[in-house]
Amino acid sequence: MQNMISLKDAMVIFTTPEMLPKIEQLRAHAPEATLGVPMTISEMYMAKEYDDSFWATQHALDHERHHHVDPRLYMIWNEKSNLVKRTVDTNPFASEFFAWVDIGYFRSSQFNGKEMLANPPSKLTKDQVLMLDVRALVKDNYVGGGFIGGYAAGIQKWHAKYYATLQLHRQEFIGKDQPYMWLTCKQTPGLCMLVVPDNNHGDAWFYMAPYMIERELQL
Repeated sequence: MQNMISLKDAMVIFTTPEMLPKIEQLRAHAPEATLGVPMTISEMYMAKEYDDSFWATQHALDHERHHHVDPRLYMIWNEKSNLVKRTVDTNPFASEFFAWVDIGYFRSSQFNGKEMLANPPSKLTKDQVLMLDVRALVKDNYVGGGFIGGYAAGIQKWHAKYYATLQLHRQEFIGKDQPYMWLTCKQTPGLCMLVVPDNNHGDAWFYMAPYMIERELQL
């Protein structure tokens, strides 16, 4: 978490009320570029759209439920797209480019103190989203859920399409976000710019960090 928080980018950080003082302490180097938002599970869009019994049923459908012991995990996974849209809608730092990034995304101190979102890829259009293609990593149709980037129009379009996909498949197991992210991309041609990770920059699951920060990799 400290690696991520060290970045120079402006950050809206959604956290629990009890964690907010810790977050503010870790971002003491950039208070003018930090907005901590305390919230509880019950305030989430996923909690309001689907009740506890729905998530209990989802847990029963999960063949990995012995790993995912708390169905609230599914709610958090599926809330990410809504939280980045909330940030687009309020835009507290007058930003042009936005991204959801898991706070544990940076697994080493390699990029500490750098800026992640300063140079989005030029071929990303304003109505697209940028995500990691992890199909080769899982041998299945998945998109990485740890990074969701885009301009305002792209994030808003993604939000509408993604949650419509979840609603359409709500009788299935939708707790894991990654396959339904991929399905949303597949069913909406041109919506997603998917980045294929290489094997030269550490753990391929977190490739969006070097991809975004070391833009010369793409030259």
